[in-house]
Amino acid sequence: MTNFNSSLLFLLKKHNCQSYIQRFLQLPIVNITIGIMIIFSVILTIVELSIPEKSPYLLLCNILSTIFTILFVIELSFRFIVAPDKKFIFKNTG
Repeated sequence: MTNFNSSLLFLLKKHNCQSYIQRFLQLPIVNITIGIMIIFSVILTIVELSIPEKSPYLLLCNILSTIFTILFVIELSFRFIVAPDKKFIFKNTG
């Protein structure tokens, strides 16, 4: 782990942010919202693949896709911060 990552985790533990993030991620509305975002992201991918390349809506689809990607990275980062076993998050189960 890099020095920056370890110092960030130390600060989060020191200020008890991990417990707040953990409780936030366990809220039913958060899980429902993430599920809805996943569904919209899949629909957006299908739409993006089905519209013509010169469509004016392609830019909008790309922007929305980027926003979903950023939100998913934030969510995964939060889950990584609160995970007791960091290796388990990225473990290949197949």
